[in-house]
Amino acid sequence: NHLLALSAAGRELGIKTIGIVRGEEVTNSWISTMRRNGMLLHYVSREAYRFKNHDSFLKILQEQFGKCLIIPEGGAGSTGIEGAMGMVNDVEFYDWIALPGGTGTSSAGIAKKLQNGSCKVLCFQVLKGESILKNELKETSGFDVEQFSNLQIDCEYHFGGYAKSNEELRNFQKQWIEQTGIPIDLIYGAKALYGLYDKFQLGHLGENSRVLYIHTGGLGPKI
Repeated sequence: NHLLALSAAGRELGIKTIGIVRGEEVTNSWISTMRRNGMLLHYVSREAYRFKNHDSFLKILQEQFGKCLIIPEGGAGSTGIEGAMGMVNDVEFYDWIALPGGTGTSSAGIAKKLQNGSCKVLCFQVLKGESILKNELKETSGFDVEQFSNLQIDCEYHFGGYAKSNEELRNFQKQWIEQTGIPIDLIYGAKALYGLYDKFQLGHLGENSRVLYIHTGGLGPKI
């Protein structure tokens, strides 16, 4: 969904885009839409992709494609955090802003923008493992979660790990879509909204709390 969004932005803004795709070449609605948007797709092996953050890997890309801006996976890094700050105003009249987290970049940017206010940011980590996002933010951008008391990262609603789900989560997704008419995906949205609903039920967000949920994507293209 990151590549799809980038290809659409490139189409709208007239910017040439290149998508680095992990794995073998395939044809599906995602790939077809990216190509229609003008994105050049470059496939790399899963073995090579493990070195995506290494200087040697990035050097090869620069040599192959020339002068370009390389955006890390998930938009991670200090530039991504700066961009995510633009998602909110300096003051938001909510008690909580909730959203899913794959790299934590969006949550970090929002928390940084709102650090002097009373609004708290609740990030639902979609990966299995305690402190994964906390450690990744520190490594990729120097962002220290401990320095932002308004940011909470919840690691309890991963449902087995990234792209994993179970019948309970799938039933929640189905019920949500039937009741609201708003589509959500299983990787990000369903997990975060399940966690948010559960915390409301448990009374963890405070009585009469005002909550803004940010839909960060994850849905496929409409064909």
